[in-house]
Amino acid sequence: MNVEDPDYLQFMDAIVSTRFGNSLEIDKDIRELLMYAAFGIPRSYIMYLRSYLDSDRKGQQSKFNAIITEKCNNILSEYRSIAQKMPQYNKIINIGDELISEIVKTIKLFNHNKIDELGPDFKKNIVIGIDDIDTKADRMIKFLIEAGILYAQDDISHGTERKLRRFIPHLAFLIKERSFTKSKGFSASGLLQVLKGASEKHPVRRKFERLLSRDKIEQISLDLPPCSNCNTPRITDGQRFCHICGTALLESSTFKNCMSTKLVDLPLTDFQKRVIEKTKYVIIEDVLFSDNTAAELRKVKGVGDKYSAKIVLKINEWTNEFLY
Repeated sequence: MNVEDPDYLQFMDAIVSTRFGNSLEIDKDIRELLMYAAFGIPRSYIMYLRSYLDSDRKGQQSKFNAIITEKCNNILSEYRSIAQKMPQYNKIINIGDELISEIVKTIKLFNHNKIDELGPDFKKNIVIGIDDIDTKADRMIKFLIEAGILYAQDDISHGTERKLRRFIPHLAFLIKERSFTKSKGFSASGLLQVLKGASEKHPVRRKFERLLSRDKIEQISLDLPPCSNCNTPRITDGQRFCHICGTALLESSTFKNCMSTKLVDLPLTDFQKRVIEKTKYVIIEDVLFSDNTAAELRKVKGVGDKYSAKIVLKINEWTNEFLY
């Protein structure tokens, strides 16, 4: 559930009342802060409450900070584990890690500037609007959303065929980085007042190239595949043999040639090629970067579930044959 929904606190509280009844001996302000830090996930809120009750730390601040820090570490660990499960996305995951860090810094700086300008009555901002996101970054952002690090709001039309994409980073990160206060002390009621208070009407707006440098954006690419025999990831791109089983590895030039192959040059039917020409996909790499190729293909008139799946299967079969 969106943390900016007017019924958010009521929704979260109702779930806990059902689970715990009136037996919770936790300060109301702390409970509501933990609701926000749960970022719309009731299960997270319930885990926060149990951690708070079980904590042997003294004082509200110590307990609260420990819970927030642990949550941030766990979210990032889970996100980074994607690269272990799917080594071909290692570079994409690492750059996504840098992107979320820059987003949090950007929002924090905006809020701190507003505090300097308007004092404690400032309106917070937790939303970032990003212009001109490179198409290569779509899969990277999708991973961040799937990991619960980013919450995607509706896009806003921005010029001809352009959209401002809006995201809220996990509030636990913003809270941990003290994005809503410049005071060194801890005030549960003060922080809660900011989170409950009015928000800026417009998001913090940034071009994608201000969050990530052009050099970093150019590095968003798939990693060379692991060993075809034992599935061990490579140590370096120039590695010729697997360091575990000794099997010869696919050469970098071969992989790059495969990724840059135009889809219309594949052994597809004329109709299948015409379908692809009506999408944003041009080369093999475009398909592998996409989070849902079949859904894009179905946007073309006359293409249904089975036919879109058939096209994707043929592309994948050709790619696997080329690489292995």
